[in-house]
Amino acid sequence: MNTCHLKSLSVIFAAASILTPIVGICADPAPQVRVAIADVNLSNPQGIATVYTRLHQAAAEVCGHEPQFRELGQHAAWSKCVETALDEAVVQVHSIGLAALHAKHVGRTSLLLVAKSAPERR
Repeated sequence: MNTCHLKSLSVIFAAASILTPIVGICADPAPQVRVAIADVNLSNPQGIATVYTRLHQAAAEVCGHEPQFRELGQHAAWSKCVETALDEAVVQVHSIGLAALHAKHVGRTSLLLVAKSAPERR
C-alpha cells in the first residue's frame, strides 16, 4: 500500500508560532497523517487532482484548526504550516504531474521539478 507521511514544521517554527517551550516540543514527535494513494492513477489529471486534494486536507489536519483571518499572526503561522507540510508531501510522492500541479497552485517551482529538469552529471 502506497502512503506518504506529512510532517509539520520544524521545532524552531513551532516554538515561534505557538509560543510553547522548546522542551515540550522536543518531547513530542511531529504530528503525521498517512495518506493512501495506492488506489489512485497518477498518470492522469483526475488522479493527480485527487491525490493533491487528499494531501492538502491532510496538511490542514496536521496543522490543526484554521484560525480566523482576523487573527493575522496565528493564521499566517497556520498557512505556513500547511504550505510546508504540503511541499514535503508532494516531494515524497515522487510524481512529476503532482509536482507540476502543486507548482501551479502555489506559484513557484517544486523542488521535484527542479531536480527532474536538471541535467544528469556523469
